[in-house]
Amino acid sequence: MEDKRLTDATAAQFAARRHLEGMYPEKVKAIKFRKCWNHVGATADLWEVEGMVTVKRLLCFKTRKLFKYQLDARNGNVVGWEEISRD
Repeated sequence: MEDKRLTDATAAQFAARRHLEGMYPEKVKAIKFRKCWNHVGATADLWEVEGMVTVKRLLCFKTRKLFKYQLDARNGNVVGWEEISRD
């Protein structure tokens, strides 16, 4: 992954999208972002991104998963993430 500073919500959403597409190559049908906010702290600056991803499983079946990412604002690396299956 390129080292890039995340300056706004669009850049944070793009970094989360890249990570999701890397986890499910050629299976991501749709990604909807719900919330995106910045935490400025004494030790680290983080972007938190929440949303829902639709992933293709078999032929015409799909599954929806809620996700939450924590991204380092300095370089765009994923610090933590969580996924919850809805189906």
